[in-house]
Amino acid sequence: MLILFFRSFHPVDIYADNVNSTEGLLRVLRRVQEIEGFGLLEHDRTGCYSLLLVDVSIYWRLFRLLYSYSGLAPLRHDLFLSFGFWHAYSYAHIALWNEFRLTFLGPAFFALFPDQTLLDRPKLIQSTTFLMWMRLAYPQFKTELMKALQHLKTVLAADDIAGVEYDSCNTNRARYVHMLNLYSLFEFCVPVIQDYLVVLKSKNWDEFRCCFRRCGSFFLY
Repeated sequence: MLILFFRSFHPVDIYADNVNSTEGLLRVLRRVQEIEGFGLLEHDRTGCYSLLLVDVSIYWRLFRLLYSYSGLAPLRHDLFLSFGFWHAYSYAHIALWNEFRLTFLGPAFFALFPDQTLLDRPKLIQSTTFLMWMRLAYPQFKTELMKALQHLKTVLAADDIAGVEYDSCNTNRARYVHMLNLYSLFEFCVPVIQDYLVVLKSKNWDEFRCCFRRCGSFFLY
């Protein structure tokens, strides 16, 4: 799919504006609007949709910009703001580390690589190798994890009943949530990221659309 996409791609121009600044981003957006016509009623492409593919930093800035000012509503009407397909994969690793570094990923990383340095944003090859090893190891302890979850769920329910009767705090709730987070890491987060990479290099649109939506759910999660 990406190969076909780039076959239809041709550069228009290179602009000197700095898109990392608000002023430069607005200028470039205006130039693209003049070319594509999104939000312009008297343009030759009126009634057609436009797709704007950007990387992560520009995506979030444009997203906040387009949905923060009511005067930009016409642009949202026929413009698809799309997060770059490769950037979604790369940034998913960063999001995963930000969420699970202190609880699971950090301790597991140093157990495997005790002499290595763990950066705030690990290199992509380092993250992909580490996650693959974790996924391969997961079947070895999945049964024990499921048993522990079921046991904690039973204990949690009993403690909730006792808490209502004796007005006490359930101390097992944090343990249960912690275990659920570990379960979601292996059952959802890691497979979503790795499956997305596989279909990213394929030509199967249906599978890509499914994995792309799951990747979106991952970011919302």
